[in-house]
Amino acid sequence: MSANTQGKRLTRASAYLITISAVILVGTEVIGIAAATAWALGGLLQLGVLLTWILGAVMCVAAAWITWIFARNAWSVEKEGLSELPASPRAQQ
Repeated sequence: MSANTQGKRLTRASAYLITISAVILVGTEVIGIAAATAWALGGLLQLGVLLTWILGAVMCVAAAWITWIFARNAWSVEKEGLSELPASPRAQQ
């Protein structure tokens, strides 16, 4: 392959890999922030163990929802990138 086409090649498998990697990275950070925030607020406001766990559960559900929205948007961007690619040389023959 030439240097020009090697950097621009995107397949469906690489689109899946990019999307899954980004979702894992962002999801881990968002859920970690939600759990840490619940722990910090529970300690700061002296909510007790039960209320801190409830707050953590609510915040982690919200974080999972945010992660889901990010995953949908990331996949739509990757699909758009796949649709803009020219046809492969084999398909043109």
